[in-house]
Amino acid sequence: MLKSHVLPRAYFRKITRNSSGKAISFDDFPETKVRFSSSQWVQELMCEACEQIISRYESRAIETLRTFRGKFAKTGDQRLCLESHHCRLFFTSLIWRSAIATIDEFQKVCLPPDIRELARRSLFSGIPLSRQVLTCTIRIVTDKSQGFNDASLRDIMITPIPRTTRIPYSFLFLIDGILLEFFCPGLTETRELEADGVVNGRRLMTVPTIDIFDVPEVVSILVSGFGKNVEGKLSDAVKTRA
Repeated sequence: MLKSHVLPRAYFRKITRNSSGKAISFDDFPETKVRFSSSQWVQELMCEACEQIISRYESRAIETLRTFRGKFAKTGDQRLCLESHHCRLFFTSLIWRSAIATIDEFQKVCLPPDIRELARRSLFSGIPLSRQVLTCTIRIVTDKSQGFNDASLRDIMITPIPRTTRIPYSFLFLIDGILLEFFCPGLTETRELEADGVVNGRRLMTVPTIDIFDVPEVVSILVSGFGKNVEGKLSDAVKTRA
């Protein structure tokens, strides 16, 4: 078994390259502090051959999403030309790896055993899951208040968190200025599956925007970090840097 990144290493490189290899890290547990972290969420997950398969999905999908997000920042263009096959497998890999990881940051992610196994088979056969098993939606994160500029929004990474206030059950995942939502089991209503932002096999799709402060689960985490700062719950390194 190889030590694998639970989430793609490419995203960590982007966030940490201008901060001496470390990122500011915090969670919503009241007893923990705001701290610097060089952790890239690595653990033994799969063999070398399986890692290479996952990496192929990653490289193409990440480049597609980065190009799209950069274009939106410059022009406001919300049209995404998606290599649907590879991107669907990439999105499946994100939630599957998060579900099988045992490190603390991913303890809130849980997939039913049967769906977890279907996801594994999908990844290593190269056949995407049906939308009725796992549905993924994409939204561009913005901030109308302009408290976060676009670069800051793209530097926020939030591990998948459960959204328990709605049915069906879903997980939210914020990375590189894009909010992914995974429904498991997937959506079933035609009107939901055909809505903008749903990854449903179309090559060209329109991606809606969502204000970061309109996502209660994300706001809760940001408020937690702000509260710790106000209360002085900072590691010595963060205090020195501040």
